[in-house]
Amino acid sequence: MNIGGYQLNEMVVSIANDKNGVSSYENYLGLLGAKVISKFNIVLDYSSSTLYLKPNNTFSKSFEFPLSGIGLKKVDETIVIDRIEKTSSAYKKGIRKEDKLISVNKDSSGDIIAFRELLKKEGNNISLTIINSEGETKKIKIKLKRLL
Repeated sequence: MNIGGYQLNEMVVSIANDKNGVSSYENYLGLLGAKVISKFNIVLDYSSSTLYLKPNNTFSKSFEFPLSGIGLKKVDETIVIDRIEKTSSAYKKGIRKEDKLISVNKDSSGDIIAFRELLKKEGNNISLTIINSEGETKKIKIKLKRLL
């Protein structure tokens, strides 16, 4: 993508499958995401209808690619699988939405930020302990690799 003469390479694109809301409209093409906009300092000059962009200190950082296919949320004091990509190895090995995540690589702190960081390290093998909807505890190993 080229914005104002600045080139952004190897970007993540997500496709909305929403059934409701603005992203479910026919012919919806998406939004210029916050991850792109956050790479610039932006000045709007309303008097001349001009937009100025200047790359900031995050401009050269690579975009993060989905690796695990797992989205997390915290419900009370429990970490829950909020989203699971059906093409991911985590899904193929039995992880499902609403499963409880007990530990990642033996870290059972319940720290959702730490868990998310552990799920972002491309090439790493990770061990997940989950409790599924039947109450069964499972240990699952997956390798983190780009899903796109």
